[in-house]
Amino acid sequence: MLSRWGCCLLFLLASVPGAAAQLPGAAIPANTADGQRAYSTGDFARAYAIWSNLAEHGDDLAAMDLAAMLDQGNGVPRDPVAALHWYTVAAEHGLPEAQFDVGIMLDSGRGTDRDVAAAATWYARAASHQHRRAQYNLGQLYAAGEGVPRNPAVARVWYKLAAANGVLAATGKLLPAGKTSPPSTGASGLDKVAPQYPPRDAKVVASPPDGGVEFVWVAPPQPTPVTYFVEVNETTNGQSRLVASRYVAETAVALDLGTAPGGFIWRVYAVDPRHQRYAIGDWQPFFVGSPGSAG
Repeated sequence: MLSRWGCCLLFLLASVPGAAAQLPGAAIPANTADGQRAYSTGDFARAYAIWSNLAEHGDDLAAMDLAAMLDQGNGVPRDPVAALHWYTVAAEHGLPEAQFDVGIMLDSGRGTDRDVAAAATWYARAASHQHRRAQYNLGQLYAAGEGVPRNPAVARVWYKLAAANGVLAATGKLLPAGKTSPPSTGASGLDKVAPQYPPRDAKVVASPPDGGVEFVWVAPPQPTPVTYFVEVNETTNGQSRLVASRYVAETAVALDLGTAPGGFIWRVYAVDPRHQRYAIGDWQPFFVGSPGSAG
């Protein structure tokens, strides 16, 4: 059986040079590609120096490479705490590979206390950018009810996406759908979803390469099949206007808001189109800042 974190230490091949930074003792500026060349020839000390220098100067690809080096202990002592720090730096700026690796470390309790609920949110953020392993892992969590409510219908959605993206293990999970859950106690017959990201009053940045902001929610089981409607409004001078919306089957999506920085609010509906019922989630305010300003 394929585990969530076995064989999942991904190393980002930074083929696109990052911003130049001067490496102490070097005759010319160094970039992420220089670090890759040093690493591939076994010059780990130089690779570490290059990536450390670049990461400290805000290069997210270098932060990812540095995190992988520390995580795997290649040429340097293994340091999962430092690895998680640099994965998180890159992940907060929208690199799906880094978001996935933060999820892996939280899921397995490596470099930090185990926190499966937080891991689920990071998997979902990566999955919103079509990261296939994150889609599969999130499906596993929903299937088992770890960190999120047990919801076979949502698990099936994520497994289906992962299978379509080439994860063979997900294909075996696509068994016929089971029975629905007992009726909800909500007034509409449906339960609200729980928004996870962006959290209330958070400052976020648009994620490369599409400039999208990731929206993640936790979905409880419902008595009938549902889809989700995500609504995002820009708020300016006390006024609110719709800037993005979408119906989705999954529990995460990246949306291009078309403008930044600024204040926004978002919410999610659980929709039963067959019976024309819906449960409206609460508005969550957040702020989109310039790159490098997340936190």
